[in-house]
Order: sequence, then C-alpha cells, then structure tokens
Amino acid sequence: MSRTALFKVVLILSIALNLVFVGAIAGHFLARPAPPHFGWMVREMDQQTREQIEPVLRERRVKSRELRNKLRTAQRHFHQLINEPELDREKVATALAQLRVSSGNFQKALHTDMLDILETLEPEQRHKVARLLMSPGRQRPPHRGPASKN
Repeated sequence: MSRTALFKVVLILSIALNLVFVGAIAGHFLARPAPPHFGWMVREMDQQTREQIEPVLRERRVKSRELRNKLRTAQRHFHQLINEPELDREKVATALAQLRVSSGNFQKALHTDMLDILETLEPEQRHKVARLLMSPGRQRPPHRGPASKN
C-alpha cells in the first residue's frame, strides 16, 4: 500500500472516530432528562408555602409534562440522527431547529409558571426561592428519573 493510500485510510478513520466521539458527547448532554417541574424548589419551602404553591403547580403540571415530552422527543430524534452511519446535515440541522423550538417553549412555560408562583409569595419567601435559583448546584437534589412524581 502506498504512503498516500495509507494516509487517506488513516485520515478517514480519524474523521469517523471524531464524529463518533462528538456524537457520543452530544448525545450524553442532550439526552439528559429535564428536571421536574419546580419540585426541587418546593421541597425546600416550609409547609405553608408549599400548600400555597401546590394548586398553581398542579394546574400547570399537565401542560409542563406535554412540553417536556416534546423536548425529550426532539432530543431523541436528534440523537438518532447523529448516530446514523451517514450524517445527513440537512436532517440534523432541522432536528436542531426543532430542539431549539421545543426547548424554548418549555423554558418559556417554566418562566411563566415561576412568575406566577413568585407573585403569590411574600418577600421573605421570594428571597429563599432566589437563593435556590442562584445556587441550584448546591441546593437542588439530583433528578430521580421518569418515576419522579414532580
């Protein structure tokens, strides 16, 4: 085998391995389940505040679940496309666009719900929520997966 042919084979293998590696990393980060709908925040509140917020959360839970499921579907579709043997750039770009839309819709609903909840809280309670929101890595328990009731 000539040196040029060997170089081409090594180059193709290197590109293929890089694509697999990038796909694995993207799949790992994009396939994570979405956090429960403010359950992590409510658990940190006193009983009176939880009772005050629970009706708002219950009312919004179904809509939130629908949006979260659409986001997960978009994530799975993207993950499937990047794991195909041949990468179809146009399909992946379309899947990423749908992922942005789904993510944006989900985030917009969460923000609206958060505003509605914050509006019902006393200043001291809002301060507690603000602390949780500003340091979610320390305060927020890990997501328990699909079996979670939040």
